[in-house]
Amino acid sequence: MTKDRPKGKLLKLSNTGCGVLDMFDPEQVRRFYNDYGEKEWDRLDKSAYQRLVYHNHVKFMEPHIGPGKRVLDAGCGPGRFSIHIAQSGSKVTLLDISESQLTLARQKINERGLDVQVERYIRADVTNLDMISDSYFDTVICYGAVLNYLFSNDRKAVDELKRVTKNNGVLLLSVNSLYGVLRSCAVNEGMVPENFWGRPEYWKIHEVARTGDLIHPDVAHPSRHLYTAAELKKLLEDAGLADIELGASPSIMSGLRPQAELLEKDETAWKTILDIEDLSYCVGHLADAGEHLLAKGKVRKGSKPETEDAGSAAARNGAPDAVDSGDGVRNPDITIETDRLILREFREEDWKEIHHYSSDEDVIRFMPWGPNTEVDTRNFVDMALSEKEKIPRKEYHLVVTEKRTGSLIGAVELSLEGYDNRQGMIGYCYSKKAWGQGYGTEAAAALIKFGFEKLNLHRIRANCDTFNIASQRILEKNGMRREACFRKSAFIRGEWRDSYQYAILKEEWEAKAKGKKP
Repeated sequence: MTKDRPKGKLLKLSNTGCGVLDMFDPEQVRRFYNDYGEKEWDRLDKSAYQRLVYHNHVKFMEPHIGPGKRVLDAGCGPGRFSIHIAQSGSKVTLLDISESQLTLARQKINERGLDVQVERYIRADVTNLDMISDSYFDTVICYGAVLNYLFSNDRKAVDELKRVTKNNGVLLLSVNSLYGVLRSCAVNEGMVPENFWGRPEYWKIHEVARTGDLIHPDVAHPSRHLYTAAELKKLLEDAGLADIELGASPSIMSGLRPQAELLEKDETAWKTILDIEDLSYCVGHLADAGEHLLAKGKVRKGSKPETEDAGSAAARNGAPDAVDSGDGVRNPDITIETDRLILREFREEDWKEIHHYSSDEDVIRFMPWGPNTEVDTRNFVDMALSEKEKIPRKEYHLVVTEKRTGSLIGAVELSLEGYDNRQGMIGYCYSKKAWGQGYGTEAAAALIKFGFEKLNLHRIRANCDTFNIASQRILEKNGMRREACFRKSAFIRGEWRDSYQYAILKEEWEAKAKGKKP
């Protein structure tokens, strides 16, 4: 049975005595963690108990990170978990509401030489992830009790986290547990009984236990809602996640801080308790016991059953059919020819030519990545090759070569987006030797045509820096409209930059092709 939680928005009294809505206040949370600073980094390593909490959380994420995976660490704080994710071989994007926590995370990442594993640093709150494309990440991790601050916005956040996760990807959460927190207060020797449990009206203990809403002026943290296991599971079920698994952190050792210190001093005893925690922390009926409530579920998008024929999902949208080559079903190679260019699939040996321009500061000055190291470029090529093998295919990475000479001059990308993969986003990058010859416009035209004619897309968009005039001309010459200017939406070369979004609809492209006004 789930506990009784008030519907809708929360109400409390202001200083004037008038009722005011008490919702998630992103600015308050941002300021709190900006001021919290290094204490958030120290938190998970300041005691044996906190090291056990870290151990549980890492154990929970381990099956879902590793080489070849794109991972979002949402609510990354100073990067404790991001570091582990990067060390696993994953490409990680760090997102947090606090700019000071992100700065600290970047420092910690760089100190460990892991910057090559980071795709982006993003300052945002999880209720609005518009800066991230649909279905971008294999795994999304939202630890750090982010959802506790959101109150009635928690479903909006889960929907956004789900949106940016790939179909069959995994979403992992950690929140403060209602009963686990109460248990911790009960066994905490530092909480003098007459000052806390002996003052139930002042601390609103019964109200907190009944509703989970922790709203009190003498609590240092911003207002929070504490979850029960049943409540969190229902939230994920209502959001459409499948195969939901719950966990407690810690489980057996919940609240037992002094005992953890004693156990850690004995190597065998500490190893034994970690083993027992590993056995017990995902036992269902213990989920409410831990101070931290863990949850994960598989993301399902659309009505396609897992047993659907490998080529049929792509075929629904008119994409090139996957074929059985005799040793398994594979996507066909894509080759697009124009008057002067050939756009073809990546090859492993392409990395050297790509590295010539991706390591050039002039080439990448408007990009959120680079200049590339050789490792960066090799990883990029490996990623492009692995995306080609995915069925259904969601990303088309192609190199651009001169037809006359065979010289590799750049690369383009068309990524599918949206609930039914009927929208796409294009991107491109070219060597300086290709500049000023119209190659960018020619390749973009071919890629847009491929998207509308072969993939049956409804809409194609692109983003570019507001100072990247050459890129704007490429898009405008291909009939794309400037739809918006996103203020400080891209972190490039140490600063937040504005970007334009361009787009074109299929009917607009068809009208342009026929020489008509759309």
